[in-house]
Amino acid sequence: MIRLRYPLVGLLAMALAACASAPMHYYTLVAPAAPVTAPAAAPAPFGFALLPVGIPAQADQPQMVVRQGGQGVAMLDGRRWIAPLGDEVRGALSADLSRDLGAQDVSGLPAGDKPVLRIKVDLRRFDSVPGQYALIDAAWSVHALKGDTLLACTSLIRENVGEGFDALVAGHQRALTALATRIATVAPAVAAGATPACPADYNAPAVGRALPAIAVAVAVAIAVAVAARLDPVPAPSPSPGTAGSARPTRRGSSGGPGPGAILLVWRVQHGGRP
Repeated sequence: MIRLRYPLVGLLAMALAACASAPMHYYTLVAPAAPVTAPAAAPAPFGFALLPVGIPAQADQPQMVVRQGGQGVAMLDGRRWIAPLGDEVRGALSADLSRDLGAQDVSGLPAGDKPVLRIKVDLRRFDSVPGQYALIDAAWSVHALKGDTLLACTSLIRENVGEGFDALVAGHQRALTALATRIATVAPAVAAGATPACPADYNAPAVGRALPAIAVAVAVAIAVAVAARLDPVPAPSPSPGTAGSARPTRRGSSGGPGPGAILLVWRVQHGGRP
């Protein structure tokens, strides 16, 4: 029995050494500060308060959570966020908004003389697919506390990434920078009491945005062709001395669309409503 102790101790020591040798990697979503190449912009006539950011429960883990296939996910114990993910996202957005707006994040500070915009961001998706893309789906709002102007929008941002986890984290940094840019484009107007339109998801494929218009145009063309066949009208009576009998013609072949064609086109363009 005494002889058995030492091999067991050796195996235990080897197991502990293997665990200790597994490297731990930590990541941050706060991008490095860009070098100053131009004079700073004039300070904005308002400040902003960025509220705590909502994170989907599936991704709100110390470990990096990545998608695997259509349904699977994996939590990577050796790759972790340096701070809670909500704090990481908020820190990145606050830095980007301060730069884009030329304004200070006054969260937790005493109210001064400047008007304050309250900015709220909730991430509904935070998807990570190594070697493919980083995606965020955000619902956000900008609320001018003075005047009570409110704008609520959504943004879906996808960034293609290369191989490796550094590239994946950099993709999320770019996505958050793009989100901050969209918020910053409308924040001054909200501070001035206006309600601008929400920024478009400009990184969506152009063909995807054009498909609805193309579908309507094709449907209208088909409707005109079909309706023209449903609108027969009698042809003019033959002049004296002309052989043959009068035959019905289809309106639309030479005289333009008739009432049936107009009604059908109207229904196609207006979702079937008369």
